[in-house]
Amino acid sequence: MRNIQSIQYKGKFDNSYLKDFVVSKKIDKKALYPEFELSVINDQDYTLLIGGSFGPEAYTFSDKNYWRDQGGAPPEQWIPSKIDRLKIQLFLDIEGFLYNWKEKGFMLKKLDDVVLENKKCHRLRLITLEKDTLFYYQNPENCLISKISFFQDLAEYLKSPSYTFTNYKKIKGFQIPFNCVYKTQMFKGPNGYQEMKIEKIKLNPKINMEIFSLKNRINKTKP
Repeated sequence: MRNIQSIQYKGKFDNSYLKDFVVSKKIDKKALYPEFELSVINDQDYTLLIGGSFGPEAYTFSDKNYWRDQGGAPPEQWIPSKIDRLKIQLFLDIEGFLYNWKEKGFMLKKLDDVVLENKKCHRLRLITLEKDTLFYYQNPENCLISKISFFQDLAEYLKSPSYTFTNYKKIKGFQIPFNCVYKTQMFKGPNGYQEMKIEKIKLNPKINMEIFSLKNRINKTKP
C-alpha cells in the first residue's frame, strides 16, 4: 500500500443502533441508511461527508486540526473524543498501523492466540504514540484483520468498543474490507451497532482539495 497516496470510499451507513434509541418506529431512512463519501490523503487529510436527514454533515482532519459541519449547525473546530480520533487515524494511515510499526514509533507485542465467536484468532497488542492501546485479531488462515478492539482485550472484556471487518475484496491486488461494523457500550439492544457498507473504492483518485478546507466550508455556509 506504500504506493497508495490517496483513497476514496463511497457507500452507505447502517445506523441500526438508532432503532433502540428512538421511541417512534418511524425513523427517516436518511437517518438509518445515509450515504457517505470518505476521502483520505495519506497521513495528511481526511474528510467524511454524510448525507444526513438534517442536511449534509462533514467531519474533517486537515492542517493538524479537526473540524465538523453538522447539518444546520455552523462549521466549527472540533476536539474529538479519544475513540473518534482513533477511528479517524486508522483511516488516515492508509498502510495501516501494523505496517512499519517500529518506524512509526509504535509498540507491538504478539500475544497468545484466542477464540472469539468460536473462531481462533492471532492476537496483537499495539500502543500508539498517544499511548492508546489497540488489540488486533487476525484470521490465522490468511492473516487478514478480523477485528480491532479499542483500549481493552475482547477476550477479557467483550463490550470493549470494536470494529469487525468482513467482505474482503481485492482492489488492484490489495485486500480491503467492504463491511466495517462498529460496536460500543453506547449502542444497546439487539440493533446495537453501526455498519459502514462500502460500495466503491478508488485508489489514488483525483480529489478536490477544497473538501478539506474549513475556510471553504465556512464561506459556503455564509448567508
